[in-house]
Amino acid sequence: MKRFKQALILAMVGLTAFIIYTACHICIRVAQIPDAYAAWDTGTLLVAYMESNHDEWPASWDDLVGLVKADTKGNIPLRGAGGNRLEYAESLMNRVFIDWAFDPRKSGNGTPVTRLDGSALPKLWANPNAMVREYFLEKPQKTGDPAVE
Repeated sequence: MKRFKQALILAMVGLTAFIIYTACHICIRVAQIPDAYAAWDTGTLLVAYMESNHDEWPASWDDLVGLVKADTKGNIPLRGAGGNRLEYAESLMNRVFIDWAFDPRKSGNGTPVTRLDGSALPKLWANPNAMVREYFLEKPQKTGDPAVE
């Protein structure tokens, strides 16, 4: 009987530890959701800006916010926006740092999009830096031949 009690107590301690670990992991993920949406939406805005501006990198948040202002039909998906897309786009600058001097053609593997402190943004759904790289990987390489371009 004593061994059964010890095994039962050990099992209960193990189960409690597992539940606490799982709950903490879930809480951490839930806390990352706003930054994960900010990362995804920033990548979406960067790609949309480059698509509509001959592959040019934006010069400031004004360029990206202007893109949202011009998108009156909501064609650019901002998944974390909730109700007010413009207000949300403006709020991204308080969460996300963009290296405006970044040249995606020369720095293809760089990380121009980070948290304000320079650390990586959570990538629950999409990595904004990978979105920029993939945008240029999917484009045909310009060779000077008009038939190719």
